[in-house]
Amino acid sequence: MTYHGLMLGNFDSNSMAPYRGFGNHRIATHLRRQGWDIECLDYTVHFSDDEIKWFLETRITKNTIFIGLSIIFYLELQGDVQRVNRIIHHIKTKYPWVQIIAGGVKWFAVGLVDADWYITGNGEFAIDAVLKYVTGNGSEPRHVPARNGKLIDAVHAYPCFPKRDAKISFQERDYIQSHEALNVELARGCKFKCKYCSFPLIGLKGDMTRDEDSVYDEFKENYDRWGVTNYYVTDDTINDTTEKMEKMSSAIRKLDFKPSLHGYARADLLIHHGQKTWDDMIDMGLISHSYGVETLNHQSGKEVGKGMNPEKVKEGLLEVEEYFNKNSDTFYTGSMTMIAGLPYESFETLDNGKKWLNKYWNNHGIKYLPLLIHEPKDTSHSEIDMSNANNFKKYGYKFLHDVPPTYDKGMFDYFGEIKKKKDNTKGHDGIYFNFWTHHSDEYDFVDMIEWVRDFNEDRSDNKMNSNFCFDIGYTSLASENTELKNFYGEDCVQIDKPEIMNKMLDKYKYEKLNG
Repeated sequence: MTYHGLMLGNFDSNSMAPYRGFGNHRIATHLRRQGWDIECLDYTVHFSDDEIKWFLETRITKNTIFIGLSIIFYLELQGDVQRVNRIIHHIKTKYPWVQIIAGGVKWFAVGLVDADWYITGNGEFAIDAVLKYVTGNGSEPRHVPARNGKLIDAVHAYPCFPKRDAKISFQERDYIQSHEALNVELARGCKFKCKYCSFPLIGLKGDMTRDEDSVYDEFKENYDRWGVTNYYVTDDTINDTTEKMEKMSSAIRKLDFKPSLHGYARADLLIHHGQKTWDDMIDMGLISHSYGVETLNHQSGKEVGKGMNPEKVKEGLLEVEEYFNKNSDTFYTGSMTMIAGLPYESFETLDNGKKWLNKYWNNHGIKYLPLLIHEPKDTSHSEIDMSNANNFKKYGYKFLHDVPPTYDKGMFDYFGEIKKKKDNTKGHDGIYFNFWTHHSDEYDFVDMIEWVRDFNEDRSDNKMNSNFCFDIGYTSLASENTELKNFYGEDCVQIDKPEIMNKMLDKYKYEKLNG
């Protein structure tokens, strides 16, 4: 008998909408190699309840063992958790023999839905253990009770790193479109351990990269079968070592086409490693980067693991920009993410950084966020839902009240109201970030929200920001008859994201429901 399973991805409205969830396809590829029949449904949040129910009715059989839910981000921000639980309730009522397995990087993301099993971390080996158990071919997996189900901390109980062959293979029933930007993993985990980072696979030692043949085969297959050339690299840090860049570029140089890669790189390493690594990245097509610079104040940077002198960072980034623009035949974009409110940061240092960014980095994307400090209420899973709060307690940050971590315009007004009466503000259900006051007593969390809002509005009003590195999902879909470089740079083409997304989704939904 061939066992059957369904993998549903992209449940949250806040997900990177142009991207298929890669967790569901990674698990699907892994299980298919063992003889399972696995089908994936992407962009699930864009299907109506009736469409999802019809899809399930046409796919579920007595041989369907499980339905997997791939959840990346925190659902309750958009109210999606109630909808997901309605769908789960429908499945449990109509198909009671089917197991519900929710998987994601962190417990706070998966823990709000009514699943039978929860898997946090890279879950290939953990789901093996669950499926062997539920099919009567193995012992009960290592777990702890959670909600009404069982939680597996895959990072510790079933570690799956390094992953030398992390290739994802798609099928005809996935309806891949040639101008999509697919996800690709070049290595698993990160050797660094930044103090503000809450991802689980950090501080790793040794070589975490994939085999060259695996990388080559994935790019080659996706080009030959679907015509895909654009990718978002999911690595925590793409350029962590010069050896990795040399190895990956060696694999990609063998292709009979040149892909376009986009993802997170450390600016300080890029500057330190120099032009040999730059050439490798250009040969890979890795010319669109997001840098987690975090701050342009030296003392603040040193406290959170970004110790390169900001003057060297500034000078180096301008040199990188010039070199990549001169030597690549497509485009370069250097998106930047920053944190407002770090230790030793003041309004003066923030404003000094703003002046430099607006003068010299005015044709690239910049995303500022106020410092988010999270204290989990459920300490029984503290080894899973890793908190960065303790790293900041030593600086004298004081936590006042819980608020939901949402930053749209309406929430700015909401935060403003809370600031006026924060002493008697009631908390909210779920997982939250906290109000804090800076150790200098110069400002608090709400002040940083307001500073970030003003920074973003100023750049928007002066038309400074380019499309962001992570917008490759939109730009590649929009570029069917236009070169990608037209969507970046000083005269970048602004993208109508809803129109682009709806066009792609309409085609996918029609083929998925009628194919």
